[in-house]
Amino acid sequence: RTRQALALVTGNAADRKVLEDLLALRRKQIEIQARIVAMAAPDQSSAISAISQEETPVWRTIRERLLEFIKVKRAAVEHSKAELGKFTQGMLVTALTLMVAALAIGSVVIVWLTRHLMGQLGGEPAYAKEVAGRISGGDLALPVQVRAGDRDSMIAAMAQLPQGLRKPTPPRAAGPHP
Repeated sequence: RTRQALALVTGNAADRKVLEDLLALRRKQIEIQARIVAMAAPDQSSAISAISQEETPVWRTIRERLLEFIKVKRAAVEHSKAELGKFTQGMLVTALTLMVAALAIGSVVIVWLTRHLMGQLGGEPAYAKEVAGRISGGDLALPVQVRAGDRDSMIAAMAQLPQGLRKPTPPRAAGPHP
């Protein structure tokens, strides 16, 4: 398994060194265990002594190094979490800022468009529709309310329409009509 871990740790020299040291310690431990097993049958007390004097210290060293390696890796994970949290918070603030800016720009555009269209109409769309409906129905007697100074809007043009329709039209010349 240590060799599999070594194969995965290609970019970090410090991690590779720790794992190589652990592999060397594990090989040493395997050799000691093999000697202890070989001496256990003829001399059990020597085997027990070898366990406590040789194998156990190697095992403790492996354990300490593994625990230290885990501690370092956990600290790195916590650091990465903190950095990711900062990045995420920054992106959230950026997204919210862009959203507020888009809403503000959208609001300005909507207000401008509304004012521009209302200026072209010369009043509320419902009033312009009512005036157009009256004129198309032949009601030229009711006055059209035009804002002071308004000469270019649609309602201003419709206010002039009844006067233009009441004027007599010049006679047409006789002859074929196209």
